[in-house]
Amino acid sequence: MNNLLRFLDLVRRDLRADDTRVEIGGREPDPAEPTCVAAPIAEEQRIVVTWEKPLSLDERSHARERLLALIDSFAPSVSKDETPALRLVSSTSSAAALDESLGLLARRARAEEAIVMDHGSPEVWGSSEVPRDALTVDDAIALSRTAAGLAALGESLSDLVALDDNAVRARLEARGVDRLAEHTHARAVSWARSLGARASESIRLRAARAIAATRAMEHGAPPPDDLWMMVRPFANIYRLVLLFDAQPSALHVEAALLKMLPHIERLVLSLPPRDPITRGAKVTPLRRLRPV
Repeated sequence: MNNLLRFLDLVRRDLRADDTRVEIGGREPDPAEPTCVAAPIAEEQRIVVTWEKPLSLDERSHARERLLALIDSFAPSVSKDETPALRLVSSTSSAAALDESLGLLARRARAEEAIVMDHGSPEVWGSSEVPRDALTVDDAIALSRTAAGLAALGESLSDLVALDDNAVRARLEARGVDRLAEHTHARAVSWARSLGARASESIRLRAARAIAATRAMEHGAPPPDDLWMMVRPFANIYRLVLLFDAQPSALHVEAALLKMLPHIERLVLSLPPRDPITRGAKVTPLRRLRPV
């Protein structure tokens, strides 16, 4: 129902109409009526769009063609043969199905990445990234801070992780940083190197920034001005994060969300609890209950 209401609002805004509604059964509106157009969405169901001022015949014809195009492209439904992973929802396959569904969402929304996290835990519950790595929210925040700190010095984390520790310290020393800052940055680069080469790729660093920004926004921080991203809350505690390489099309994004978000929500809620990732620390892992 919520998706249908969003779709009606999208139609109203796109056609600059005064009202939109769904009718079930009954008599169809008169096609000659100058203040409304209608189009079917299913058997005995139609969307009716109305305006306060009468439209000309050409305006009504154009409005109905646009309405049909919106219904064809953006109606909140998913083709079964387009999303085979959505049929696999057992506890052992739901994680893979979620990642595959996020990949489909990213393609439909024309996003670089689609990520699911929650409002408080360090878990990244799903990602469209291929292959999927094991970065947590805390890792992403630390990685983002490391990259930002080095950028402020004129250095690139992607460049430094390719060097050995001595070469990294030499580069930092040449930047004129003090010993404490040199030691701190060098250790951060060493830690980033331990995450693997992909962690310092530009797309991964942008994704880390998006995750860090989403967590900061939970505490009242404004969204970053230099990062194209969208955050959509769902199921109370979860956040769907979409990252783009340019300004996105609002219609494409909303259409993709209308089609995919209900399936993604069901898959997230079917995920089993996860054990915390220790990164080699000498602690005893405790069973973490997934937030509800």
